Amino acid sequence: MRLLVVVPFLNEQAHMPAFLASLAIQRRPPDWLVLVDDGSTDESAEMAKQFARSQRWASVLIRPPRSPERDRLAFAKELVALQWAVAQIDEPWDVVAKLDADLRLSPSCLERIELEFAADPSLGVAGPYLAEADSAGTLVRRRCPAGHVEGAATFYRRACYEQITPLPTMLGWDTMDEVRARMHGWTTRSFELRDGDCEDLRPMGSYDGLLRGYRRAGRAAWAYGSPPLVVGLAGMARMRDRPPVLAGLSFLWGWVAAALQGGPRAGPAERQWVRDEQHRRVRRMLSPRAPAPLAPGAAPHVVVLLENQAYPYDPRVRAQVEALLEWGYEVTVLGPTGTGHEALEEQLDGVRVLRFVEPPSGRGIRHYIAEFGLSFVRLRRLVRRVARERRIDAVLVCNPPDFLVELARPLARHGAGVVLDDRELSPELFEVKYDRRGPLYALLLAIERRAFRQADAVLVTNGGYVENVTKRAGLAEERVFVVGNGPDPRRVHPVAPRPELRRGRKHLVLWMGAMSTQEGLNLLIEAADVLVNRRGRQDVAFALVGPGDVHDQLGEEIRRRRLEEAVTLPGRVGDDLVRAYLSTADVCVNTDQPNRMNDRAAMRKVLEYMAVGRPVVQFPLTEMRRLCGDATLWASPGDAVSLADRISELLDDRELRDRIGEAGRARVHDGLMWPDQLTSLRAALDLARERGRQRGPAARLGASAHAGAATES
Repeated sequence: MRLLVVVPFLNEQAHMPAFLASLAIQRRPPDWLVLVDDGSTDESAEMAKQFARSQRWASVLIRPPRSPERDRLAFAKELVALQWAVAQIDEPWDVVAKLDADLRLSPSCLERIELEFAADPSLGVAGPYLAEADSAGTLVRRRCPAGHVEGAATFYRRACYEQITPLPTMLGWDTMDEVRARMHGWTTRSFELRDGDCEDLRPMGSYDGLLRGYRRAGRAAWAYGSPPLVVGLAGMARMRDRPPVLAGLSFLWGWVAAALQGGPRAGPAERQWVRDEQHRRVRRMLSPRAPAPLAPGAAPHVVVLLENQAYPYDPRVRAQVEALLEWGYEVTVLGPTGTGHEALEEQLDGVRVLRFVEPPSGRGIRHYIAEFGLSFVRLRRLVRRVARERRIDAVLVCNPPDFLVELARPLARHGAGVVLDDRELSPELFEVKYDRRGPLYALLLAIERRAFRQADAVLVTNGGYVENVTKRAGLAEERVFVVGNGPDPRRVHPVAPRPELRRGRKHLVLWMGAMSTQEGLNLLIEAADVLVNRRGRQDVAFALVGPGDVHDQLGEEIRRRRLEEAVTLPGRVGDDLVRAYLSTADVCVNTDQPNRMNDRAAMRKVLEYMAVGRPVVQFPLTEMRRLCGDATLWASPGDAVSLADRISELLDDRELRDRIGEAGRARVHDGLMWPDQLTSLRAALDLARERGRQRGPAARLGASAHAGAATES
């Protein structure tokens, strides 16, 4: 994907050094950078020329001279410069960015944006969140409504750019671009960067005064069509900004003055689109407890039910939710609290998250029964609350446990489609965890069968699960959809290695996932003991990354074997550190043992290892043999010494590591990545919604009317 970056600037010598320095350290540099001097009289043009001489991908264009403007922003001169510069470029490009020269970009900015455009063909306009320093010098993210992209850092897909330009040269053009994009069917959104928000070095209003900045924002709202109610609410919200009260009054006066004086405005169709969008947002804000009927074009609403961990920790659920948002759905996630996410209600990147207090941790059958029962009661309260507030079009139920589907039954009667994401075989999970069957196993089979039959569509993680669903519940294959656990390229991708993660040793062996008794991690610690203590290898470090209920037990085992210097347990880490561990590791390990559950599973962690080209050592599992083929090394089941041998074999042979890693990367990128699963996910959702509509109140009313007409005739 070829990236063209255009930077219009005028007298930016105070900020240009920081901006250019942040461009120079981008992990993914632009293919072409065009610095557009728009009439500077200070040293900023010379700074741009010096930078262009040092970077082969940078150049400087000089805009034709013209008479000075009293208010450059009011006439959208940055937009004019952008459109003029793009017209001068003969080089081919796929994405064009308009960046202000008073930004400090995070090092991952261009890399992340490229990944977002590559992962989502419907993405038309995108950009990073921006932050500015408060009075104490702390960076604070600026308000950014869902779907909005800051004009200071805007990226356009070429097909979208060509559809929406030329844009009107008016205040608010950086809202009109995304409005036009959505009118043409594109999605627009801002993204969070793993190394922090990009910094706007010139806070809002500092260009020519805070109050004038707020008046300009009010004039922009009039130009693109904000209705009086929305403007009034926006003005009230700005009363809290600096300077208090005056900020809001200045915004309101800007809108009123523009309405009285006239001036350039968006077209009637565009202003109507803006009014419709903003009115829908206001209705949701002012009527949180009154379910209003959906207006034409209003986004359908999906509720996600989750019991086993807090959102957004589960990567599969997070990827599903982001796909729903990209398809235009509103999403509410209901689930437990968790470390770092204790808030009972919050907004996370456009997702409404409602949580119940997580039951206390414990072990044993009695504890799990109590945990599931208490979670069910608390989750039911949240479901009832959301159902009172607004219409629900579909419910995505994430097992385990399977009986969460019962919470969707009342919603299904009112027309909601029900999708069951069958991520784990609950009866087999019970059998593996407790090494028994008996009455509880039979009960779990019955609950699973009932859940399958109540769902309108069932998602399974691989083809081996399809037979399980169709045979156990007699479900037609047309209602079963394979949505694999493929890695999301926006989160799982190579980055620069971090040697400090090896803790002074030459090699790093990595395991990553959720720690539980059935993971077999004791075998990896025993293999580390074999390599470090028995064979004397002091060149290898081990990292077991992730949370879980056996974390403390594993720590005790490490201390007992005196492996503290060689083996670490970092616990749960963020996306940036996940990528760093994956990119630094020399060998990755999966320790799941063959059994009735694991043999059917497609292990997400193994696919993530392979996606970044890491060689893998694992025990032979039926489904993983099918997925991995010879792009891995197999150890004898349950044999720690064999596991150590295979790890040592890879550590000692760089060529073998590279060959297996590349073979694995090629297999995963050939149809197993998360974007490859989205067609199936969308088909399942469409089927569920259609079945929901067929049994909903409108369908029943239509059937009754038809029956009445037949009786009268």
